[in-house]
Amino acid sequence: MRVYVFGKFQDKRRVREVQAKLIEAGHTITHDWTTHNSSLLRNPEKRRISLTQDAINDTEGVRRADIGVGVFIAPLPYEGPHSEFGMAIISGKPVILVGHAADKNVFSHHPLVLVTYDTIGDFLKNQKLFRYAGKVRIKEAHDV
Repeated sequence: MRVYVFGKFQDKRRVREVQAKLIEAGHTITHDWTTHNSSLLRNPEKRRISLTQDAINDTEGVRRADIGVGVFIAPLPYEGPHSEFGMAIISGKPVILVGHAADKNVFSHHPLVLVTYDTIGDFLKNQKLFRYAGKVRIKEAHDV
């Protein structure tokens, strides 16, 4: 399955952990935004061009995904991840949330949010993503 994992750049270690486990399980990450940080560029024109390309790449990653996974563990200001979360919802993509730092976001209660896990550990041990009748489903480990 094609997955876009969104989270805060300052929390990219956790995002990479989730991405690695999804890849290990046979899924494809549609865009790995954790490998660069355009906001660190000092030249304003290069920074603007790079940020524009980042926005295009992130949007395309969400668009190509079958499902979004949001990593909201740490209490950080989540501007970008909330945008990607919204893009997933408006595109009709199901979403899995990991952590509760987005609980105050009204869209964390949207019907397309399949489940919210407390921790990355819970996410990794308790679920398997699969497709059934054209829809993304989660098979809980205790259901096996």
